[in-house]
Amino acid sequence: MCLEPLKPEPPGVPALTDAGVLRRADTGVSAGPDPAIGQSKHFYRDMEALFRGLSGGRPAVELGAALVPRILTALEPWLGARAGHVYRRVPGGVAIAGEWGEAVPEISALLAERLPELPWLGQTRAGLTGLIRLEGDSTVLALFLPPAQEGTGPASLSHVGSRLSALEYAVGQHLRRTELEDILEQARAIQVSLLPAGRPVFTGFDIAAVCVPAQSVGGDVFDFGQPGPGVLAITVADAAGKGLAAALQARDVVTGLRMGGDPGMRISDVVARLNRVVHRGGLASRFISMVYAVLASDGGMTYVNAGHPPPQLLDDGGFHDLVNGGMILGPVVDAAYRAGTCRMAPGSALLLYTDGVIERGVGWGDPFELERLRSWMRDWRNGPAEDALQDLLARLSVFGMGRAFEDDVSAVLVVRPR
Repeated sequence: MCLEPLKPEPPGVPALTDAGVLRRADTGVSAGPDPAIGQSKHFYRDMEALFRGLSGGRPAVELGAALVPRILTALEPWLGARAGHVYRRVPGGVAIAGEWGEAVPEISALLAERLPELPWLGQTRAGLTGLIRLEGDSTVLALFLPPAQEGTGPASLSHVGSRLSALEYAVGQHLRRTELEDILEQARAIQVSLLPAGRPVFTGFDIAAVCVPAQSVGGDVFDFGQPGPGVLAITVADAAGKGLAAALQARDVVTGLRMGGDPGMRISDVVARLNRVVHRGGLASRFISMVYAVLASDGGMTYVNAGHPPPQLLDDGGFHDLVNGGMILGPVVDAAYRAGTCRMAPGSALLLYTDGVIERGVGWGDPFELERLRSWMRDWRNGPAEDALQDLLARLSVFGMGRAFEDDVSAVLVVRPR
């Protein structure tokens, strides 16, 4: 928000009195460019340094307590503030929540009578005062400044006013940035909490999994379960979008499948019921792709692919795309799903993955694509599975020339040794 010009008061307006009238300075204050600042970026660098190391999620009063001492020190050449107060709105008025620097009269009574539009620069009983918001209109930071000169010099009211406006903008940006970081951290915590604690033990098979979140948290998740004796359930899912909403949807998928179905319930019906849950979640623009597979100890497998990149089964006959299933979860409440079957013979390997693997490189070059993934599978068909997945991550990193992953990268590799 720009600092509006502080226009001269009309004739007859009294100066500050004991009655507590806020009176604006009798000169113009502009939010336009500050020539003194324009000649140097030091002010903006000093202002940016105010927020280094400040964690997010703190109440506005705590933020003020952390900021004011820094402002009095780091911005002394630019504002020369001799004191700072934090005020917060309370039932029945405004109360001072903290004070730093020189002893100056508090102005809580003035703010309770009339809170001006912020940011504000004017005269109070404590002298030239600047006000900026810390949290809406409920928490205000007051800086008490030395007398400013009229005119156009670097210490003029116009330049002080523009610096206050820049400071309030920077505080707002810090709050928005830390709020986003808090949301992403919540999403990351949810995402990590869904992943199994260790590798599954399933006699006759070597199984490993990996999930590497991108810089922006997405909704990738994998899971293992035992819906019955002698079988292992494997899930890989990818919720559309990023952040907390995607992580919450991934959580719903894992929770729904862990609850399981009725004894003997077909996996196509399990997925259809899960689809209804996702659809009724109310997020009409967010969907989930998923593969749900049940592997038996003899190598037989039943699966449903709900709009997900086809898992790759490599055996003596070559590669097989596991495509049977139906549409992604969510858009259509009564979507039907058809299960597919296959067999993992000794010497075969199965890979379930999310699109972050094959789309590595999209946006700045050729993507990794399926053929490179298949080449990797040929090299590691006989495992060991954990070493194989670490090699896959290394290849993806080299392919991306060390760039951060554009999307979450998740994979489950199942090897049945000969």
